[in-house]
Amino acid sequence: MHDTHTGFSGSGDACIACAAGTYKAAAGSEACGKCVTGKFAGGSAATECDKCGANSDSSPGSAMCECDGGFSGAGDSCAACAAGTYKAVQGSGACTQCQAGKFSEDKVALACEECGAHSDSAAGSTECACDSGYTGSGGKCTACEAGSYKASSGSAACAGAIFGCFRNGCVFVFLCLYLCLCLYLCLFLCLCLFV
Repeated sequence: MHDTHTGFSGSGDACIACAAGTYKAAAGSEACGKCVTGKFAGGSAATECDKCGANSDSSPGSAMCECDGGFSGAGDSCAACAAGTYKAVQGSGACTQCQAGKFSEDKVALACEECGAHSDSAAGSTECACDSGYTGSGGKCTACEAGSYKASSGSAACAGAIFGCFRNGCVFVFLCLYLCLCLYLCLFLCLCLFV
């Protein structure tokens, strides 16, 4: 009876190569052992298990490593998910873009955060923008003070009132100014003609 070589189990003529995810470091008839967590054996007849690369891991008896959550790629080639994307689970899948109304400002996100009150975001955003009529940054939005306004979304400051004009009252104020200007011009022309 002959002992089997490293990477093989069994005895004599019944030697069988260790399957992927298993190894055998010494000659003999013992069974192949499973690779432990964080190590893998990609091919058959392995004499040792290789360590998983950065940002990846494996379960016992694995033939390959998988990228951690927040990272995408295959095997040892794991890249961080970009800001505005996330990946919640371990595996080789791609990072997913944050939905509208959510954001992720950091790389390696496991989930996207909801935009705060009075703010919103487009899909794939790294931050939320305050709605019109609100100002602030970082998703913390407060209403414009009385007598000021902001017509567009974003982090810009609210603008002050012009001649008492605020939000929807502008039309009335400008109409009054226009009528006053017309009246003044009419009076001026009348005085010039009759003097």
